[in-house]
Amino acid sequence: MSDETPALVARAIATARQQGFPLTREEAGTGLPSASLPATGRFLAVLAASCRAGRIAELGTGVGIGSAWLASAMPADCTLITTEIDPARAAAAATVLAADERVQVRTGDWAELLPPLAPFDPDLRRLRHP
Repeated sequence: MSDETPALVARAIATARQQGFPLTREEAGTGLPSASLPATGRFLAVLAASCRAGRIAELGTGVGIGSAWLASAMPADCTLITTEIDPARAAAAATVLAADERVQVRTGDWAELLPPLAPFDPDLRRLRHP
């Protein structure tokens, strides 16, 4: 995988900056990993690349940085359904990801939104990030 940041990810990062969304652990005030960190995003991309004619579920879209990493790497025969409980963040992510027909941004509680859409790719079911 290239060290370059995919264009979709760059757009998501720019949106995050505009929205005041924290991009580093320091900005977030936590020691938790973040999909905003390049290494975490690249790891998500590696996992998404293994999807084969499947569906990936993501919990906690934020403004779409992790989603952009996933979408940038997943094969054409895969889809991504990502959920965000905060309507403003979901709207920002939906704008960033709108050009990719394989991605659906859902607003609300993942526990209500995702079960009716199952099954998801069995290799990626446990894929979650803060």
